[in-house]
Amino acid sequence: MFFRTIGTAGFVTSLFLIGGCTTVLGPNDTNVDDTAAKAERVAASVGGANGFGGMGMTGYRDHAPNQMGFNSTADLASSNGQMTVSLHNESDEDCQFRLSYFARHEGLGEQMMNVDVNSGGEMTVNIPCAEMVGMGPLEMPGEVGCVLESGDTVPNTMAVPGFLGLDFECGGEYEHFLMPDVDDLDGDGDTDELIIQSQGMQFHLQNGGPGGHRHGGGMGMMGPHFQGNAATNMGARALNVAERIGGATGFGGMMMAGYSDHAEEQMGFHDDADLASPNGTMMLQMSNESVQDAEFHAAYIASHMGLDENMMDATVPAGEVVVIELPCAEIVGMGSLEDPDAAGCHLDDETPVPNTMMVPGFLGQDFVCGGTYGCTLTPDVDDLDGDGDTEELVIISDGMQTHMTNGGVEGHMHGSRSGMMGPHFSGGGFPIR
Repeated sequence: MFFRTIGTAGFVTSLFLIGGCTTVLGPNDTNVDDTAAKAERVAASVGGANGFGGMGMTGYRDHAPNQMGFNSTADLASSNGQMTVSLHNESDEDCQFRLSYFARHEGLGEQMMNVDVNSGGEMTVNIPCAEMVGMGPLEMPGEVGCVLESGDTVPNTMAVPGFLGLDFECGGEYEHFLMPDVDDLDGDGDTDELIIQSQGMQFHLQNGGPGGHRHGGGMGMMGPHFQGNAATNMGARALNVAERIGGATGFGGMMMAGYSDHAEEQMGFHDDADLASPNGTMMLQMSNESVQDAEFHAAYIASHMGLDENMMDATVPAGEVVVIELPCAEIVGMGSLEDPDAAGCHLDDETPVPNTMMVPGFLGQDFVCGGTYGCTLTPDVDDLDGDGDTEELVIISDGMQTHMTNGGVEGHMHGSRSGMMGPHFSGGGFPIR
């Protein structure tokens, strides 16, 4: 999360210094189960066309029953604790933010405060430590998040609520930014309109999307409240990569057509035994058969380091082979694991070579911990991309070469097990032709 200092700043040390502080009454029940139920209702309002964060948060709610549990009193906000909420106004109008929070120790109703922030300014507000913090009603995306001096309102849609232990801690800070929608997060084509973007939304955008990022320091999309397992998360991440293999615009092009058709049943990392060892390493071998030196852009995902892509560059002189050591990883490729048109390497004259034929490799299928995965920068003598140019350079991965040498999509093995997808295959496999 990045922080900004904008214009004037203020600090509110008491709730009673803010005009318009009200309480939305609810049953005075301090039961942990009720807090967990509230959290699940809020999480269910996140993601999708009409949810908090819109399509940018799609998938958030799918895991809520497993991930949003406040399981004991140790997970709840301390009744003696405080936290801060920082509100940044990057618009050219003064604005009154409609800050809301849920603190179980104050009852099961949402607490609401009106906080005035000058144009170009920021205000930091002290509130009791809470389990959930947002703008406007915590379960109602599309409601008023702030009111501008002109009387116009800004919806709370991109003010994705934050959760204790996930987006903030007691004694910590949670932030919101009133700003132009320069990235068109709501998809309406208007990049000048104002939105309120929460820290939780920004974390999501920075860390790879649903099923492939972390909030805070914990594993999985939902941080330390996650009650699932790492293998499930890794399986979802692997499926995303596999779905980008094959077809006219996918990794390997038409030579890999059909690869992704079986991905859902075949790409499961089913338990911890299928994952990369946090203490293990592997080797990545890069061969350069071109007449120029090249800088390769290795990409890999190692679940023990999180579910984001990691990058490492390595220079390979013309006509030589270089081997580098990586942490043992579940998926290895070049340039990007989900963009089949990214630069897999750059030649000495700065010409990029796309990663299209650099089909990503998978642990247990194309390599093992302690083993080697390789790729070769070479002229496209077989016209693998079908464009008629047999002199252009391509990067061919071991996975792509294995596919071509073992009978095509329905008649080969990766690794030593039956089926296109190697030992992660959950179906009956294909006959070897």
